[in-house]
Amino acid sequence: MARRTEKGGSKSKQPAQQQKRQPGRESLMRPVPEAEMRRYKAAGKLEGKTALITGGDSGIGRAVAIGFAKEGADVAIVYLEETEDAQTTRGLVEAEGQDCLLIRGDIGRPGFLHPISLDGPGRARDGLGPF
Repeated sequence: MARRTEKGGSKSKQPAQQQKRQPGRESLMRPVPEAEMRRYKAAGKLEGKTALITGGDSGIGRAVAIGFAKEGADVAIVYLEETEDAQTTRGLVEAEGQDCLLIRGDIGRPGFLHPISLDGPGRARDGLGPF
């Protein structure tokens, strides 16, 4: 069933999106959501910084990762199982000229962050930083 959405005064049909497993895979959605912020004019507000973004493989997290990259930040994203979506996000971040570290796992699991903890003051193990 399609739903009607109001956007800029014109009505458009967008198919309902539903996946049996959660979190869902953005790569399976049709049409694919847009997160690239193509018209955004960056000001370099985050140059030399690194952002750690949970859920950065899709949706709002992907948009945040791209926005931070446009502002000059390197990005590390934490995701559960959606490797294809995470790799797509990495490609979009790298297209902005920034590095992107993918960290697969459940941030809600006790001790999860310890193995990927920072080396020294504010530096990630692979050299990204400062957070």
